[in-house]
Amino acid sequence: MRHISVCTMALVVWLLFPCGLLMAAEPLHLSTTHDEYDLGEHLDYIEDKQGAWTIEKLAAQDLDWQRSKASVPSFGFTDSVYWLRLSIDSGELGPELADWILQVSYPVLDWIELYIPQPDGTFQKKTMGDHLPFAKRDIANQNFLFRLKLSGVQTFYLRCQTTGSMKIPLKLLNAEAFHHTITRENLAIGFFTGIIVVMMLYNSFLWFSLRELNYLYYIAYIGLFLVFNLALNGFAYQYLWPHSIWLANYSIPISIYGSAGFALAFSRRFLRTQYNVPLIDKFIFVLILWILLGLCGIPFLSYTLTAKLSTSLSFVLNLVLISAGAVLVKRGDRAARFYMLAFASIWTGMAIKALQTLGLIPVSSFSENGIYIGSIAEVILLSLALGDKVHHEQLDSQRKINSLNRDLEDHVRTLDTQVEAKTRDIKSMLVHINQGIFTIELQGGVVSIGADFSDYLTEILESKDLAGTALMASVFAHSSLTSDELATIQSALTASLGEDLLTFELNAGTLPREFDRNFSGDRRKTLEIDWCPVLDAKNEGVGKILITLRDVTALRVLQLQNSEQQDELSYISELINVPVGSFSRFMKSARILISENWRLLASSQQWDDEVLKILLINMHTLKGNARGLGLGKLASQVHEIEQYYMQMRIDPDKRWDKEQIGKGLTDSEAILEKYSEIGKHKLGRSEISERIWVDKNLIRAKILDLANFLLRPAPEDIKAFLKLTSDDLKNLIFRRSGEVIQEALRSLPSLARDLRKEIPNVELAVDEFNLTEHGEEILKNVFVHILRNSLDHGIEHPEVRIASGKEPKGRIRVLLQLVGDHYLRIRFQDDGRGIDLQRLREIGQNLQLLPKDRLTDVDLVANLIFHEGVSTSKTVNEISGRGIGMGAIREYFRSSGGEITLDLEKQSRSDADFVNFALEMRLPLVSVIV
Repeated sequence: MRHISVCTMALVVWLLFPCGLLMAAEPLHLSTTHDEYDLGEHLDYIEDKQGAWTIEKLAAQDLDWQRSKASVPSFGFTDSVYWLRLSIDSGELGPELADWILQVSYPVLDWIELYIPQPDGTFQKKTMGDHLPFAKRDIANQNFLFRLKLSGVQTFYLRCQTTGSMKIPLKLLNAEAFHHTITRENLAIGFFTGIIVVMMLYNSFLWFSLRELNYLYYIAYIGLFLVFNLALNGFAYQYLWPHSIWLANYSIPISIYGSAGFALAFSRRFLRTQYNVPLIDKFIFVLILWILLGLCGIPFLSYTLTAKLSTSLSFVLNLVLISAGAVLVKRGDRAARFYMLAFASIWTGMAIKALQTLGLIPVSSFSENGIYIGSIAEVILLSLALGDKVHHEQLDSQRKINSLNRDLEDHVRTLDTQVEAKTRDIKSMLVHINQGIFTIELQGGVVSIGADFSDYLTEILESKDLAGTALMASVFAHSSLTSDELATIQSALTASLGEDLLTFELNAGTLPREFDRNFSGDRRKTLEIDWCPVLDAKNEGVGKILITLRDVTALRVLQLQNSEQQDELSYISELINVPVGSFSRFMKSARILISENWRLLASSQQWDDEVLKILLINMHTLKGNARGLGLGKLASQVHEIEQYYMQMRIDPDKRWDKEQIGKGLTDSEAILEKYSEIGKHKLGRSEISERIWVDKNLIRAKILDLANFLLRPAPEDIKAFLKLTSDDLKNLIFRRSGEVIQEALRSLPSLARDLRKEIPNVELAVDEFNLTEHGEEILKNVFVHILRNSLDHGIEHPEVRIASGKEPKGRIRVLLQLVGDHYLRIRFQDDGRGIDLQRLREIGQNLQLLPKDRLTDVDLVANLIFHEGVSTSKTVNEISGRGIGMGAIREYFRSSGGEITLDLEKQSRSDADFVNFALEMRLPLVSVIV
């Protein structure tokens, strides 16, 4: 019945419309009588593009006037001024001479100036327009009215200027015709306005009743559309804001934007475009953005541009909404059929009105009245469409509710059966599961264990009478938790039970996840515990807390053993590739370096920059030696200590914390001892590199005796024998130079791999001789730093080398040469890019190490690499970048009485960015050679 009534009402509306709309349209279809005249085809016009002409010029000169051929002259949007010339012979108006009214029935023109001829040849000017206050008008009317007293033949001039659409509908009426026209126009507008207001009130009541948001969109849409029509016809300026010129001009584009926005919102919700036509829905969002930008731009854009943008919007809006409605009508959507029927009339009227406003079609009674006819049809039909949509949605909802009720009844019956089965399963699970499962709740203000719990809980807690007992006494008694922790647990549980879920979550962080508990016989268990809230019957608060308790004692023992085994295996994997002799010598060197740091720490009670520098050099050297042998655990530990030392040097708040420094040394010693223990017990290795248990000092003394004896006269065969014996003794306890160099070079593959570079080719030229332990230590430590700096800072990445015409692999040359009985010469050179002079200049200036007048001194700049803390690397890593390596090398040589210098290649320019070099090092033979 509801469907039939809606269709019937729609049919009645369409049948009754012609009567009502004929009454509304008739006043605008004026035929020429003796009381009123349409002047559109009886006037001449001329375009004043610059707007500079005066009435004197137009009246005196013979200009190129054009005869109007339209009943209503329309020129669209234009910046020009248009002059109209109208000649009236009062004798042709009838026998009765009376006051006449010249009417311009387009209330949105900005300026209209009427020039009335005077007997003395001058002109009287009357000015009107919506840029003037409404009170300035001769006759209070929405249109522009000029009183005229006609006598004989008179020529009138009308100057029209506007930023909107230029349309000039002119009529000449006597008083009787004017009052007849005003009455009919007011009746038509009142009829139109009354229908809109009634529909707004009717749909407002529906909104208050149904709370359907689309009713609000609809009310706002037709309300703003009414404002648009009242502003377009001048009634809004006359009755709503007669004192606001700004609203008189901008109320039309504002109301267009507003009504368009709510029409889009209404259509989007009514047609559900986001689900039914998502592509068109995106265009709707673009139009909404257009509207928002247009509204924001009103204070900043010209009225002409604003009017064009708002008028053009109606075309695009119509196209988008018609497309959405047409697509859904084709799919058989019921709401879309009503929507298209309701909007078709208003779209047609608005489109015709917009075309007329833009000057694309001529002004006619059809174009003037179409928007009213369509508007009234649209608001009534759209309201019926909304009611029909809501009605069918309510029917659909009721059908769904009935279906859900039937499903719910079936589900409840099924659920009862399932609950019984689940209850049996839960009870069986509580009997057989190997976990302690139970609930806790508040009983008399005490957190107590519930009546139901798993049988295994009694085995874990070794107690049978648990139901109703206090949780703290039954579970946490004799535990490893402190009294403060137990109090926190009690407080958190008491605060959570009976409160909302959020309160439990806030307190859950204070509840333990694992603890130890002592049992009789000095037995100790590790128990893992989980907490899960259980809501009460109303789902409003935490009624109980489900707890799962597991005995993980054996698991934790296995995990600890596994962790220890994994740690042990990692130590073995590092040691397995280190030769026994190399490891033994490394351990000895490492202990010496750490022992030296302990001694320095004990002797310094306060900040000492020199002591800290030696501490840093020693740890840097230890890290390099560890990395060279692949002892990563120690290298990482020492790297952290090295970082702390560097922070001490730059951060005064961390200066000289002896406890922290000692902890770093202790941790390093612990790792060293771990290496030693695993090497001895797991790999069967000993740190003793000597083959016999002989005092080295004794053998060293005997070698010296033999050397002195060989200086005396003796048979050559005896000398040869003694010389051979001396060499054997030297080789027994002192290492050969080539062997030491080869051992130092073993770190190259791992360094290259870490730096993602090719392993360089090494060319060796080494004199063979025996090194003292001190000499061996010097060479190893020196080559650790030299090789690291060469591969990190000097030799480039393969792609860089290839781009510069070099081989992908770098090349290193090493020379160890005995220079007579004076000194040991060491020369080291690579084919990398050389020293970064530009970087050193910047660092030297920043640290005030380089005078401004010596910036071009290549030797001075290059030697900055030996200064502590200077590094050409822009990043710090575990390999280099702290500015310690080259400074450490210089310290080693100086402490042994030697020296190190740079041998720079000759440069053709003093401002070169890089310079190639070789390191030249000298050591006294007495300190390095046996």
